[in-house]
Amino acid sequence: MVGFPKTQSVNRRGKNKAWKVTRYYCLGALTCDNDSCKWVGSPPTGAGKIQEIIENGMACEGLAGNCLGNVSYTPCNDTVFRVDQHQSGWGLVRHLGTHNHPWPEAKKPDRLSQAEFAKEVQKNPKAGAFKLKIHPAYQNKDRTAYYRRKLMVDMNLTPDKLGAGVGDKFILDMFNWSEGLLIISASFLPKAQHFTFQTPWLAERLLARDKDNKLYNGGFLSDVTYRFFENGYLLTTSMYCDELARWIPVQLSWICHLSEEYYKLHFTTFFKQFFKQSIERDGLACQVVDFSAAQANGFVQAYMEVFHEPDEQVARSITRMKRNRSVIMAHKEEPFRSACMDLLNPSTAEGPSHEQKVDLIRRQFPKVKKWLDWWTTVDVEAMLFRTRKPLPDDSPDPLPKTTNGQESMHRLYYMIK
Repeated sequence: MVGFPKTQSVNRRGKNKAWKVTRYYCLGALTCDNDSCKWVGSPPTGAGKIQEIIENGMACEGLAGNCLGNVSYTPCNDTVFRVDQHQSGWGLVRHLGTHNHPWPEAKKPDRLSQAEFAKEVQKNPKAGAFKLKIHPAYQNKDRTAYYRRKLMVDMNLTPDKLGAGVGDKFILDMFNWSEGLLIISASFLPKAQHFTFQTPWLAERLLARDKDNKLYNGGFLSDVTYRFFENGYLLTTSMYCDELARWIPVQLSWICHLSEEYYKLHFTTFFKQFFKQSIERDGLACQVVDFSAAQANGFVQAYMEVFHEPDEQVARSITRMKRNRSVIMAHKEEPFRSACMDLLNPSTAEGPSHEQKVDLIRRQFPKVKKWLDWWTTVDVEAMLFRTRKPLPDDSPDPLPKTTNGQESMHRLYYMIK
């Protein structure tokens, strides 16, 4: 706090020792008797060190270490600096006497100089050490670079020395992200760099049911916010929330580029959330995407990849059922499997319809009625079985006509930023 070489003493005074009294005693200066050398040094603060210099002398550090003058010690016995600080926070500063010696060369910048230096660094963070000399303590390039680097870290303009941002600090920062948003998908691989996140409440909204126990069927909007991040883009999928009477984001992704691969990553994560529970999913896949071929293609690719999985679920269920000897006899195992798997194949004009295939299974294998009833309910049947022809009531058009609902959120994002 005090810009001269010093020693200090501290004691407590007053009722309940509410006052902290600190006294600073100036140590004077080390001077050279060579008239051509203007070096003035700070006396050492260690016990007995000044007396060693008086008795043994020391070489002058001036003239780049080439000065041949003699160094002498000039004490400062007539000054004292006192700070009385109350525990409430305010204090009293007093200074007595005059420093009758040259001012030593500063080894460290004082706080006022550091504040001025911080302003210069902030104005021009790209300026190197040679362009930032505003105080004698910054005359050394390495020292100036040290303080500049320290300020850059404090201002979050550069990572600190903990692995250049790749060490424990980076890992711990990632753990802290869970305080707000949950990272539900992430990758650092080439052509797959992305972070997909949502809050638990947003995940609940996605699969919430209304008072009639029906899932949301109002469609989803997906659009890109281009300038939210300095690098990369914010891709948001939103749904309409009746409680708030507005569109809300249910899944957000930082994506590195605007190509099909990155849109596919976002939509794949989105679709996979529908498989967390046994729900009717046909209406949940309805989407309106922006006027981008890459976004539309990424949506289609993700849909085909994710919703191909029910074929495997049906096959596993058929395998479990055909091995149940209380329902399917051993010699009927293969006919049952073939009849069920045929439901996954598209119907032909000459072949039986979906309903005819289901009736055949009911007649030949009556003990699987409950199992078959579940797989042929309207919601599941329409999504899984390609033989089943869609009915007009299966696909009402709940989708909004444009992405204006999502685009209106861009302004809110920029306000948050």
